[in-house]
Amino acid sequence: MRFRFLCSSILFLLPNLFDTINTGTIQDKRVIANFNSDKQVVYSGELITFFDKSEGEPSEHVWHFEKGIPSVTVETQPKVFYAKAGIYDVKYVVSDGLSFDTNIKNDHVLVKGTVMDMKFNGYLFDDILSHDLDCSVKLPLTYVRDRKELPAKAIQFHKGTKIIALPTLDYLGNEVTVSVWVKSDRMGTINTTLVEKYGGRESDLGFSLSIIDGRAHFQGRDGSNFLRDSGLSKTAIDDGQWHHLVGIMTNQSRWQIWVDGIMESEQINKYDIPFINNRFPVTIGYSDHNNSDDFEGQLDDLKIFNMNLGLTAITELYTH
Repeated sequence: MRFRFLCSSILFLLPNLFDTINTGTIQDKRVIANFNSDKQVVYSGELITFFDKSEGEPSEHVWHFEKGIPSVTVETQPKVFYAKAGIYDVKYVVSDGLSFDTNIKNDHVLVKGTVMDMKFNGYLFDDILSHDLDCSVKLPLTYVRDRKELPAKAIQFHKGTKIIALPTLDYLGNEVTVSVWVKSDRMGTINTTLVEKYGGRESDLGFSLSIIDGRAHFQGRDGSNFLRDSGLSKTAIDDGQWHHLVGIMTNQSRWQIWVDGIMESEQINKYDIPFINNRFPVTIGYSDHNNSDDFEGQLDDLKIFNMNLGLTAITELYTH
């Protein structure tokens, strides 16, 4: 997502500057905008301090923080936080009254946290609104009792049921955690995809959580030109019972699969994953790229994080 310049803010904050532009009296640049920050990778809600490093003697400063709080400020050393996980641009405009300069740093701030949270609590539109999703559904959705026997709190997938979610925020990072509750209707499931955000073999990017031979499996690509995977879980999850699955890719390409709060398989690759932008849609209940069957069963509480959740967080997700 690229930054949109807020002309009205600049016009209000720098009237003398635009008067100068309109009269054509601007000389060679006397100021050069530049800045840095004390952090570039933070968690949701964590403060970042930005510092003016401009050349010259600017007397006016305007900062624009994409999705930041505040989003616009004229402070010289602002403190900003972000409520939602994602990757964000920062734009900085300075002026000394005679000249001005603009510095845009794309993808300057990476905010770690929850990228997607699909609760499936009887009304998919709530999930769509909460994450600015462009979502399409194939075949009507059926809501059923969840693992706590609460009515209409989980979603039933039949053969052919598909959910495609196109986030307006691209996912960028070098870690991912996928968490979901699953109840499979099919015994002896050979290969079915639960959720993926994957561009296929040619993209060298993405992840997929699936069931293979009745066991949980997490795989994907990390920019290394190799297909990575966690190995299969020890626990068979095609037994008609609810199971909590977690797939993790760490920033050193350790691929893990967790079942009911326990890590059951891990493959260690010792590869430092670069920051990668994954612009592919999230598909739920099927795969666009793997030769797998559509999922038949129930899903609940699907969450995707652009970070590596530790044991404490995974235990919290499982027990609650």
